[in-house]
Amino acid sequence: MDGEFHNATVQTKTESEQAFAVGFLSMLGNVKMLLIGISGAVMFTILLVSANTMAMAVRERVREVGVLKTLGFTPGIVLGLILGEAVMISIAGGVIGYLISTALTAGIRKSPFGGFLPPVESFRLPVAAACVLAAGAIGLVSSLAPAMGASRTSIVDALRSED
Repeated sequence: MDGEFHNATVQTKTESEQAFAVGFLSMLGNVKMLLIGISGAVMFTILLVSANTMAMAVRERVREVGVLKTLGFTPGIVLGLILGEAVMISIAGGVIGYLISTALTAGIRKSPFGGFLPPVESFRLPVAAACVLAAGAIGLVSSLAPAMGASRTSIVDALRSED
């Protein structure tokens, strides 16, 4: 085929479908690194927002921490309660995010435009578990500093604090 159009003003280049796909992907550059960079920036932003939220939540409940300490809760238990709350909220958010993404990928597969897109698979269980664990780790890291501050607060200072 290329021989017939060799002297034409518009020449052809015949190649296999696989070679075309490889050439097309090489034009895109390192898409995987770009997506990893974007995902890292999003996770860092979520970490900062979560840390701010946990700091505000602990700051608003200083009196409650004072009451817990008055009732005999040790600083370790107070620390565990605050960390546990943050981790459980984060894990619940990760599970909800997984369920939403599963519904969206199923919707894309069944949509009329799904034929124009590359095949979209559902998340596999190890990927889903890694995402939920990452959400839990973000919750733990973001609440560590506020929880340690609350557990170190003296009973008198906690009960005298103003909201």
